Amino acid sequence: MGYTEEFLQLLERRNAETCAHHVLPSLESGMTMLAVGCGPGSISVGLATIVSPGKLIGIDIEASQVEMTTQAAADGGHANATFQVADVTDLPFDDDSFDAAATHAVLMHVPDTQAALSELSRVVRPGGVIGARETIWSSNILGATEAGFTDGLDAFEQLLLANSGHPDKGSELKVDFIAAGRDDVVASASLEQFAAPDDVKWFASFAKAFINTPSYAEAMDATGIADATRRESWNTKLDESTSDPAAYFAMAWGEAVGRVAA
Repeated sequence: MGYTEEFLQLLERRNAETCAHHVLPSLESGMTMLAVGCGPGSISVGLATIVSPGKLIGIDIEASQVEMTTQAAADGGHANATFQVADVTDLPFDDDSFDAAATHAVLMHVPDTQAALSELSRVVRPGGVIGARETIWSSNILGATEAGFTDGLDAFEQLLLANSGHPDKGSELKVDFIAAGRDDVVASASLEQFAAPDDVKWFASFAKAFINTPSYAEAMDATGIADATRRESWNTKLDESTSDPAAYFAMAWGEAVGRVAA
């Protein structure tokens, strides 16, 4: 899907406490950890703090994100964290290199889930922990005026599917983990909420900027999913939501944690 400036704003609102809460109880100081899909590093640097003085390696398929998160780690004094470009389905690490691994909003974009989970099982030692958090797009919540933006969410889902993605991967994680041979699999779910007036306004601004980004508009046009008129109707609904005291949006996520079979 790429990384627009607007999408980066969303990622920077996320951190380890809110987005990796399902895996945190399994992490310990001194572990060696792999963070898959590090993005700008807002989650990864928190994980690096938790496993310190252990080592965290973060990977992302986008070189621009590796550069950004490397700088963020340096600015924050996270000397135990390094980052590199890599593909989760073809990891450049030896077998049993890590005590733990975590993904966030990654498997939803990978066509072959089992190929990714197989690679994670290879590089995480037997008994080591693997966690994932992915969207359950069909369970997102829109309230009040924002309900008119449902069409915009549906279009984004169609684009994910056109890219061989999995919009509801969060609801499939427990089955996927068990199929991949995980032991002691625990599944959970959570909401990323935009409820306070300032948060509603921020989300509306973010969503408008994102859907009007040239690359996103081009993708919608190229796939025939949504033309300019349809996209403009989303802008109108988002504008209306900012003056509605009952406006509310929540993104639904599914999580799973399991251990590599010994």
